[in-house]
Amino acid sequence: MPRFPDIWLSQVKLRTRRTLLNTNCLSASFEIMASMDPTQNPCQDFYQFTCGKFMNDAYKNNKPSPYLTQILRNVDRLNAIISEEIRGDENDALLLQKRFYQACMNVTDIDDDANMQIKDLLEQIGGWPILKGQNWPETEITLMDLLLKCKNLGLPFQWLFEIKYFVGDLYVLNPKITKQYNESFKESAYQSLMVETAVNLGASRLRAFHEMQAVLDFEKQLEELVSKANKLFATNTNMDKLHNIFPKFSWSHFINNLTEDVNITMMENDTIIASEAYLLDLNLLLAATQKRVQINYVVWKIIQEFSVHMASPVRENFANFTNFMLPEKDQTNSRFKICIKDARARFPHVAELEFAALYSDEEKSRNVKEIIRNVKNQFISRLEAAYWIDEETKKLAVNKVEHIVEIVGYHKLDFDQEILEKFIGTTDLEFTSDNIIDMVREKNIYDFRQKFLVDDLPVLLDELSSVIFKQVFGISAAYSEHTNVIVFTAGTLQDTLYSEDRPKYLNYGALGSIIGHEIAHGFTKNAFAHDSEEEQLIIKGWFNESLHEISKLTFLNTTELWTNDLSGK
Repeated sequence: MPRFPDIWLSQVKLRTRRTLLNTNCLSASFEIMASMDPTQNPCQDFYQFTCGKFMNDAYKNNKPSPYLTQILRNVDRLNAIISEEIRGDENDALLLQKRFYQACMNVTDIDDDANMQIKDLLEQIGGWPILKGQNWPETEITLMDLLLKCKNLGLPFQWLFEIKYFVGDLYVLNPKITKQYNESFKESAYQSLMVETAVNLGASRLRAFHEMQAVLDFEKQLEELVSKANKLFATNTNMDKLHNIFPKFSWSHFINNLTEDVNITMMENDTIIASEAYLLDLNLLLAATQKRVQINYVVWKIIQEFSVHMASPVRENFANFTNFMLPEKDQTNSRFKICIKDARARFPHVAELEFAALYSDEEKSRNVKEIIRNVKNQFISRLEAAYWIDEETKKLAVNKVEHIVEIVGYHKLDFDQEILEKFIGTTDLEFTSDNIIDMVREKNIYDFRQKFLVDDLPVLLDELSSVIFKQVFGISAAYSEHTNVIVFTAGTLQDTLYSEDRPKYLNYGALGSIIGHEIAHGFTKNAFAHDSEEEQLIIKGWFNESLHEISKLTFLNTTELWTNDLSGK
């Protein structure tokens, strides 16, 4: 007697032989067959018949799910965009990202430099006390001067506090650092790395041991201050008050030097939003800490930041330390992975934008929007049939579903190209060399400057729009609670979830279920930011009144309520 799958497959072959000869359709058929349990009778247990083998094999074989496989495949496609050879027809942003990646991969040039460029940069900011020993000119440099020199050279400098500018307001906040090494063995490994790095760059081992111990102690105290400050709110102050809170700095000189190239000048009475309690504590810590230790700490953090682009053995020591700190599954010695990660981090959304353009087309977008429209209509029908939702709430809920905006894939006509260029952050950026350290420095200078030009962006590019853009260039589906927008990215519309070369019912089964899931996000307790005040009050009342009727039900009974509702019982 033939098995159920054999009968099903043979019948489909007879009816749609042309479709079955299509590679995508055959692939989908094999995936379905691989999930089915032919030993089960579908008339008795249809779920076990269709999915039983998948559930068993998922645990036995420890294989990634089809969805995870698709994500990994899309990641490979995204990485290939960055790592492929320069063609010459790339847009400016992608060309910069590719050049950065190639410079990162060029470890031959990095090792040939033998860290001389880093040492030269350290000399330009006054030298690293650990390396210079007693010859370090302590009286000729201040902490404020050091930080300003770092900023001008494109070296990271916000290790003691963070200066940011947003919508016309200047912020002086605690830095983004966290306590990482609670266990003693990790702290010991970190200290060994500090000492070995200093020795590799020319310090005596004895001096490196003693001075790095002081740096570690200072770093731990700073971490405690930041941890404490993270629980507090920033407050409004001004330049004059900042001088009283933190007299160690001439704040007007410091801030106006930071912002002089973006034509922003802060006056004594201009409002500044600051972490005052943190700055008070930091002032006390610096007063109790030798200047030599402070400078050693800042330089050490700069070296940490550049370590991945430094010559061996410094680079290898940092890589080994990083792997030591990570779970085994996250460890890597792959230069490819390191450079891809760095290129994507320093050029966010660039490769993603190219990916979206490559894997989107008008016909696919039109077909997917048709599926969304049909699923929305069915969702509305279910809402209208739900006897446990009052009529006023139903009306608002239906209105919300009808006004959901869908963004499918990516089309250049959907977005203002000038806004996109500013969003991905490469407008007017140029690299003057193919040296990776120079590239990092030039990008750092550019990024800091861009943070102060936010007011030049159109109103469209506010925080909410940023959320949408980030989702558009990702590789998953998402619902934005703040904007009532559903995004189905180019990465979603591939492989398992969608194909134009297979029967529509397969696309509805795979993608349609996700569409319904994303629509349902519009009715969670946190999804009312987009609604009017009246709508918020009424729909929230759904959770307080309509759901009161089922509040005592178990999850199973609640599920049964929906099931009965959807089946028309």
